[in-house]
Amino acid sequence: MNILTRLRRFLGPKSLSQQGATEEEASLPIETEVKPPEAPQRRIIEGGEWIEDWRKGKLRIRAKFPSEAPKRVSIRLADEVAREVPAEPTEQGICAFSFAFGKSSLAHFPNPAELALEVDGALIPHASGRLIVPVEVPSGDGTLDQRLRDGYVIDKWGQLKLPISLRPEWAQTVLSLYERFSDYFDRRFERRPFLIAGSLLGLVRENGFLPFDDDMDVGYFSMLPSPEAVRDEMFDMLRAMLEDGWKVRLGHNGGFYKVIENDVDFDVFPSWAYKSRIWLPQSQSMPAEPDLMHPPRAVEFLGARVFVPNRAEDYLALHYGPNWRVPDPTYLEKKKPGILKVLKRARLTNEQRSVLEAISRR
Repeated sequence: MNILTRLRRFLGPKSLSQQGATEEEASLPIETEVKPPEAPQRRIIEGGEWIEDWRKGKLRIRAKFPSEAPKRVSIRLADEVAREVPAEPTEQGICAFSFAFGKSSLAHFPNPAELALEVDGALIPHASGRLIVPVEVPSGDGTLDQRLRDGYVIDKWGQLKLPISLRPEWAQTVLSLYERFSDYFDRRFERRPFLIAGSLLGLVRENGFLPFDDDMDVGYFSMLPSPEAVRDEMFDMLRAMLEDGWKVRLGHNGGFYKVIENDVDFDVFPSWAYKSRIWLPQSQSMPAEPDLMHPPRAVEFLGARVFVPNRAEDYLALHYGPNWRVPDPTYLEKKKPGILKVLKRARLTNEQRSVLEAISRR
């Protein structure tokens, strides 16, 4: 800064001109220091806290915070929303949730990953007191933000998936596989498999797959009276299917299986009536009679002939609640211990799994 400018700042342009400065000098602009705008202050939820830990290769986030009715709870990564999560308050007005990022999403995290938790625009402090916490993710290649912009989503299991809505060729292929399986199932077992869960919700509400759905769920109805009888029936069906040349893979807990062909598959779950309720693994039970599910009805879906539960809309209301017509991207099924105790009885035994795995290796 030259002397002339310093004097102009002190005296002002008129005084400087009166002291003999030339007209050109007096008209020179005055240099001023411009302060950068202050960043807006983020609200902080007092009494809230979150922590992170690693378990079986997954990065788990656990949080609790006071709130009576949070509208939007999100895990943010580099100030972008990575995943919205459900968090319902207890009677004491405290919300809590746990969410784990799986290997397929962690493979594309930045390293380090700057994580923050936000509730309705306010931040939950980390246990360390910091609002944004860097977490080392050695396997991350840093491409997650681009993949999310390209339409990928992190599903409720923490895995990175490309939704069916962005894979029209996959949707047509899996529906074609379903049609062939449906006809086979009807001929072999005199039963029609039908769409359930999110696949049925998409059909009824969207006339397509849900925007963020990444798989197809199918059920069938068993007439047998107990979870153990349903389990043994599923075992006999699977043994017959394997011997007939179908490729199947058992679910991780033995309560369902996947029908596979090339690079497409769908999940198949038994359902049954027991003690005036309808039961469906993994975690569903609802007060209803068999006519809720049986007999299934044929409908057209994206050019394919599929089957749905007998009272499809009633089933959706019992499964998802009275507001099932309103999209909720944070929906997550609640697992109730009493219900799980019954559902576990319908899972294949270790001996049954061993028999089926031996047949599939032939």
